[in-house]
Amino acid sequence: MQEILVALGIGTFIQYLLSEYSKKIIFNPKKSFRRIKEEKIPLFGGVGIFITLLATALIFENQSLGMFLFMASPLVIGGTIDDIFEISAKFKFLFQFVAAGLLMIFNYNELIWQAWAPNTLFVPLLTIFCVVCLCNAINFIDGLDGIAILYMIAILPAIYLLPNLLQESSPILIGAMISFYLFNKYPARIYMGDVGSNLLGFTLAYFFLTHKPVVEPHFAILGFLMMFAIPLIDVSMAVVRRVSAGLSPLHADKDHIHHRLIKLGLNDDGVAFIYFFIGALCANVGYLLMKELGPLIKLSTLLTSASVLTVVLFLIFRLERQVGSQISQFGKTLLETYIDLKGSVAETTQPIKSPSLVLDFFSYYTELQRHGLPQIISFIKDISELLKDKMDNTSVYLLSSYSIIILKEDGKGWNEKEKRLIQEYFLTLCEFHKVPRLLGKNPDGLMFCDKNQTQFLFSKNKNDDSTTRELLRSA
Repeated sequence: MQEILVALGIGTFIQYLLSEYSKKIIFNPKKSFRRIKEEKIPLFGGVGIFITLLATALIFENQSLGMFLFMASPLVIGGTIDDIFEISAKFKFLFQFVAAGLLMIFNYNELIWQAWAPNTLFVPLLTIFCVVCLCNAINFIDGLDGIAILYMIAILPAIYLLPNLLQESSPILIGAMISFYLFNKYPARIYMGDVGSNLLGFTLAYFFLTHKPVVEPHFAILGFLMMFAIPLIDVSMAVVRRVSAGLSPLHADKDHIHHRLIKLGLNDDGVAFIYFFIGALCANVGYLLMKELGPLIKLSTLLTSASVLTVVLFLIFRLERQVGSQISQFGKTLLETYIDLKGSVAETTQPIKSPSLVLDFFSYYTELQRHGLPQIISFIKDISELLKDKMDNTSVYLLSSYSIIILKEDGKGWNEKEKRLIQEYFLTLCEFHKVPRLLGKNPDGLMFCDKNQTQFLFSKNKNDDSTTRELLRSA
């Protein structure tokens, strides 16, 4: 209890300082395409967690935690650089490989592979895979206030109860995580950034790789797969979704599980606590699978919990598709009512080879639906005024039930000054309607296409809402 209170006190003080002063002293942090909210909030919460753990480890002379933090230091360095300068994915992987290498150098004999398959040639590959997979899995679910940290708090009791090299340090971890959550809960005053997501992912990997086996390997692996089920399912689905669309597995999107829950009308706190309770359920099931219980009890527990989790995910995706279908029908009516359309892309037979501007409103509909029908209508009316006032001599076509494509009648595209003005007007409109969805300096859903991209959209799109977003991404 003393360690929890000390870590909580130190962490609260450090997170307060970072949340209040880091963005004023250092910089305004980058914006993320995946994140729902885009206020200028500092990204140094992960640094605060690391400092809290380090300070508390020194106070209590916790050498095992100190060694763990030393091995995690490359992730802190790489994450800090990324949060400031935004490095490429290759460099991110490099820092994760280095951390995995340090883990093997200092704890090779403690790795779980030595108990299951001593001296196997796959030890380095499996260790690196675990570290990289879990670091990126936590990064994928960190898209909404409080989600990743509440999920981590749900897992911490398992770290305390199961024998592993972090078991004695779990009270310090609990205090540090709770202190960060106080500032990361909705509305967040600080984000964990890449430092935090990598540190949390490395903690889970270290927990698994250094745990002391008490049951057969297959039950232990199943137990950990259950504990890490939510982030692993999310990252697996993201990779399959992006690769099947012809995109890089690291290509950002807004189709993660938490994005789908938001589309169903849940608020930030609601989604975060769903992750907490599902994480706690999975952690308890995983813990039971690693206890000395009968195999029938374990199998029945695993099958029951896996079935419940599958049904929950199925309902989420099914309801989200239904919401999307309703938005498509409703959106098409709105666009045809309030925007002067020349026609539909699906009905256009003439060749179109000029540059274009695409406006995709799907994300805005899902956000504005929580504010009611009048707010959505007001948004579309303002879009119509934007088209009339700032984009004269243009032809507007219906691209899908929730997107339009705009062509200049002279067949020319927009120059850089015109693009910048259109982006600024659109951002101002989004901020007025409280939907500041941004991609860097560009609004989400606003895309300037060259002649080849326009021709691709006109020739391939058949007004099929299920493929429109993939077509836009491909373009």
